[in-house]
Amino acid sequence: MKRVITLLTAFFVAAAVLTLAAFATAAFPAIAAGDDYILLGDMTPEKLVTLDDGLSINETGMDPGKGLKIGGTKYAKGISFHPFADRDSYIIYDIEGAGYKTFYAVVGKDESAGRVAGYNAIVGTAVNAKVYVDGQLAADSGKLPFPEVYEFKVNVEGAKKVKIVLGNGGDSYYCDTSSWANAMFSKQSPAEFTLPAEIAATVETPSPTPSPSPAPTNPPDIRERQKLYLSDMAWTAAENYPSANYGVPARDANFANELLFVGTSYFPKGVCMHGNEGKNAFIEVSLDGLDYLRFGALCGVAYSEAHSLAKGSVRFVFIADGREIHRTGLLKADGKTEKVFLDVTGVKTFRIEMEDGGDGVNGDWGVLGLAAFAKTEGEDPLFEVPEMQPTESPENAAVYAPHRLSAGIIVALILAVLAVVFSAVFVVAKVRKAKGKANAPAQEE
Repeated sequence: MKRVITLLTAFFVAAAVLTLAAFATAAFPAIAAGDDYILLGDMTPEKLVTLDDGLSINETGMDPGKGLKIGGTKYAKGISFHPFADRDSYIIYDIEGAGYKTFYAVVGKDESAGRVAGYNAIVGTAVNAKVYVDGQLAADSGKLPFPEVYEFKVNVEGAKKVKIVLGNGGDSYYCDTSSWANAMFSKQSPAEFTLPAEIAATVETPSPTPSPSPAPTNPPDIRERQKLYLSDMAWTAAENYPSANYGVPARDANFANELLFVGTSYFPKGVCMHGNEGKNAFIEVSLDGLDYLRFGALCGVAYSEAHSLAKGSVRFVFIADGREIHRTGLLKADGKTEKVFLDVTGVKTFRIEMEDGGDGVNGDWGVLGLAAFAKTEGEDPLFEVPEMQPTESPENAAVYAPHRLSAGIIVALILAVLAVVFSAVFVVAKVRKAKGKANAPAQEE
């Protein structure tokens, strides 16, 4: 019996050890640098002098967990830090005797720097990056405005110390978190250097930007349609913030090319307008000969996963043949919408303008949800939501899904727990048996 118990104990203990090893490997994979290169994120700096001593590995401290994004491209590997207001930040690495020949990195202000102010608020703000080799300036990005990037490929053969430096670009340190993407030391020379295949595979390059609105022509059956969405029409004129969707409002999406939301309300059809500095954003359409009677929309400020629009505040103004017929109240980024239902009988030119709310255009992504014209007088046809529901992107689902253990690991975990419980019971039984023998009265001879 003792032999059986011993064998069972050994089996469960072995299962527990294997389970822990498997779980550790699955949940915490080892990051092993190749023989030919080493990532800065896998090195311990000799000296670190950054704002708040902040050095983030493979993510930015401004937006943890979101990775690195510079120049519109996402990077899985790299480091990120912030300059001081009155002096440069820097990091020193000791590579003496390691045989490295090239320092490589793609550097730029990280998109996360605008997480509060908004993407457009940091366009043109700059940083400056430099690389020193054994105390001598080896490369300088010069003034590097957002969203531009600079590629370093510096000769470090025979070097002892390499110092990377980040300055504020001469325009204050406002939103200057910057990333050094794929930063590494390589044993290839600068002339022959190529990014390792396993690192290159982690780079997500942006898809080509589609051509902007407005569409050149109306739908061929426009005169027969009882209802026509504003986003499906040709616009005779349209304008908003110059760098947002080529300066024109976005159709059926926001300016981050995300689904169109106001708070938690999803609009499969609609228009998003960006506040314009110094003048109103606007859309103008011709209704001449189309016989539409009513216009309707649910107005608000967009919600975005990619950008903070908390400061957004807008007001829509509706103009029929040059005469203002309605204006909304002040709309803020609180998830609320205001319904607009207007009589457009006999109107030839219909114009929608968007004011910035009086506090600048930061976060001013105004939404005209379900915006449409109808040939009926009632509200219901206009505000009926088409049967189009948002679906989770498989790519996003993969990125943001919680860690899932395989069936094998789950079984192994159960065995490990049983092993621990069995071992504990066995030990307790042995201890009790030993105590019982010790306390038993001695037998008489």
